[in-house]
Parts: sequence; structure tokens; C-alpha cells
Amino acid sequence: ETDVGIVMRCAFLLPWDVPFGDRASLLILGMFVTESRNTHGSKEDECVPRVIIRKEIITITPTTLKPSPTYVQLLPGVNYVNKRRLCTPCNEMATNRSISRGHGILYQDIKPSKFKANQKKKLLILGYQRVGSSFFGQLFDENRNIFYVYEPLDAVYTEMRLTVEEKTKVLQLVTNILDCNVNKLPGGFLLHRFWDYLVESYMPSWKPYRSCLQQAGVLHAREQCRVAHLGKLCPERFGLNESDQEYCRAKMSELARYGRHSGPRIQPFIKYEDCLHAAFNRSKKCINIYRDKCAKARLWVTKTVRGTMEHAERLLVANPNMRVVHLIRDPRPVVASRSRTNSYRGIFAGIEHEKGGDMAKEAIIYCGTVTRDIKQRQLLEKRFPGRIVQVIYEDFVQNVTQYAKAIYGFIDEPLPPHLMSWIRSQTEGSQWKNNAMVRMNGWKSHMTYREGERVQKNCKLFYTLVRYPWPY
Repeated sequence: ETDVGIVMRCAFLLPWDVPFGDRASLLILGMFVTESRNTHGSKEDECVPRVIIRKEIITITPTTLKPSPTYVQLLPGVNYVNKRRLCTPCNEMATNRSISRGHGILYQDIKPSKFKANQKKKLLILGYQRVGSSFFGQLFDENRNIFYVYEPLDAVYTEMRLTVEEKTKVLQLVTNILDCNVNKLPGGFLLHRFWDYLVESYMPSWKPYRSCLQQAGVLHAREQCRVAHLGKLCPERFGLNESDQEYCRAKMSELARYGRHSGPRIQPFIKYEDCLHAAFNRSKKCINIYRDKCAKARLWVTKTVRGTMEHAERLLVANPNMRVVHLIRDPRPVVASRSRTNSYRGIFAGIEHEKGGDMAKEAIIYCGTVTRDIKQRQLLEKRFPGRIVQVIYEDFVQNVTQYAKAIYGFIDEPLPPHLMSWIRSQTEGSQWKNNAMVRMNGWKSHMTYREGERVQKNCKLFYTLVRYPWPY
């Protein structure tokens, strides 16, 4: 038995791979009773040891517990020190409430915002790949009064670090989508394969548009044009092959600089543009469906996993009626999910690594991006009070109805009865509860203990910035 020190937020958790036997699993919180005094000399709330058993909180004496490193693990991201008590009262962690604003904002903290009259209301959902943004976006696609577009930035052929020109293009694209400027939208967006692959699951309101594209013979036109003219020059996605990426970007820059007179090496890109243009001309009847749907809406929403908080800032500055939802998720399930996809497996192909190396590297990418956005968002919250809200996916899937009400209050829109019926059909019953637990805990079957440790280490800043009782 060893003294493991005084722990910030006084949280200990049993490892996820330890068998519990017939007894209920225990969440052991604050196994030390300590005292400290604030600047006024009054005693602070003590971190009283507690054990949660079957949703009942039972206070126990400190002498009852003798923690062993074999069976006790620190909450990821918790910093621990000796001789000092630096913790949030344990009951806050145990009851999943009263989490500090700006860190773990829950649906109870989401307040309605005031919009300017006689101006379009717009919402940007800023998420990341594999954080559950597709299901979250359905809260808007299922509303007949809302114009919702899934992932518009996939049509912008770019890498993670955007140039100034590309940042401008991103802003223009999102603005044109939310303003219904259909004539200014690129053919690569209007003919994107997402209209086929994702309509059934995540954008059912777009079925008439997809059917029209299919009848016009252009449902897969963008992908067909890419394979025919750029398949041998450019990777399907940046990151799969670095040398191909460099060559492709160099030729794209040359085309942008010199236009159609750039020379024979640029001809495949020109043929690709001509191919898209021809497909676009065949789809004009479908574009009218898109235009009518956009014109009839009361609220315009788009969700992206390829944008950044810098893009959100530009949109907030440009439009006073713009609101932003920042959707984040525990890095462990994100990394475990990403590591099983073809596009992410290719990122580190050919790199020598120890076991767990791919997940550790992916954790650096995800957590680096998210923490950068979180820190910038915290600055923007002061600059644009009441216009940005954070949503933690793990809390959302446990409280879908409450979040739907809170988010609709945030955008000053009524929650229609048909949407409430849809939410109940999706979330009531034992099947949803089981699926919600799988969403929260499924990563455990795809990540070893050692891999989890490395992810936690590489995401230490994330867990420090976002205070939340992450599931184990």
C-alpha cells in the first residue's frame, strides 16, 4: 500500500479492464479527508470520501479505504500534488452538476440569446470527425422549418493548415450557403457524394434533392470526374500520401496563378473543372429544389468537422445573428474510432511505431486542434457573450431531450411537436440506453490499457481545460 497523494478534484476511478465480479462497480471519490483555509481564514468544503453504489451515495470513513496502485487509477488529465489540496468538492463530480462555466458547460447552463430583428438567424455547429456531430445535427434536419446542410467544407480541397486565400474561400462558402446564394456555390458542393451517402441516415429532408440528382444522372458526378481526371495525380484525401499531396497542391497553385494557360501539366485539372461544369448544367432543375428549400426556412444551420474556431470568429464578426455550438468529445473514443477508418490508418502508414503509437499520434492531432479551439473560444465568449455554447457529447447522449430544449432556446426557436416525437422515438426504451452506453464506452473494446495511457498523456491539456466526469 502506498500513499498516492492529494489529488486535484479528488477523483479516483477503477481501471476499465478490471473485472468487478458479482458486486456493483465502484466509483471511489476523494479517499482523503483534508483541510485547508482560504484567504478569509474560513474552512473550505472537505473532500469527503464517497462510494457510489447503484446510484446511492454512501459516505465512508477514511480509515476504511487503503488505496492500492494496482486497483486505483487517476482520472485522465488530473494533476496531483503532495501536501496541498487542490480540488473541486467531491459531490460536484459525483452528481455531475455545478461544473465550472467555460469548462464543462451542461444543458442547465445554456441560456437563450437575443437576435436582431428582421435579420436571418444562423447557426454553425463546429465539431470534429468522430465526435457524434452527425446525430447532433439531426436535431435540426428533422425540423421542417430549418435549412440544414451537412459538412459543406469537404468540397474545399485543402489540408489542415489553410492559406489566407483558402480561409477566405471557407468563409465565402459558408456565408453563401447560409445566405442561399446558390449561384455562387461551387459545383463540387452541389454535386457532392454526401448527398447520396448521408441523406438516408443524417439528412432525410434532402431526399427530393438526391432523387433529382439521381434522375439527372449526376448523383456521383463529382467523384466520377475526380477519378477520371485527377485520380492518378491527387490523393482522395490529403494526408494519405505526403508526396502526392505536395505535387497536387503545387499544381493547384500553378493553376490558380496562371489560369487555363498554365501548360500541359495542368490540363487534368482543367478537364476536371469542365467535367463538373457539364454535370452542373444537367442538374439545374435540382438546383431549384435546393433554392426553394433554402428560401422557405426560418433558421439556417450548417455543421462542419473541418472548420476551426478561427472560421467561427470570422462568421461571428460578419453576422450579428450568427450563433455557434462547439461540440467536443472525450479523446479516447474519438481516437479509437478514427484509428479504425481507412483514411486515418493511411496517415501513419509506413511509420515505425511502438504499440499504441498510431492512437497516441492521432491523440496529438485531435487534442491539439480541440484545445486550440477551446482557448480561442474562451476569448470569443468574452467578445461575443451569449453567442457561443459548448456541448459535451457524453453529456448530450444522456440528456438528449434536455439538450434539444436548451439548444432551441439558445437559438430562440420553438421546439415543434413533430421533433419532440422524433426525439422520443430515437431515445426512449432500453435499446437507446444500451446504444448510448455503447457510444460512451464502446472505445474500451478497441483500446488497450497502454494505448489509453498514451492518449491521456497526449491530451492532458484537454482534460485540464474541460472539467467533466468522463466515463470509465
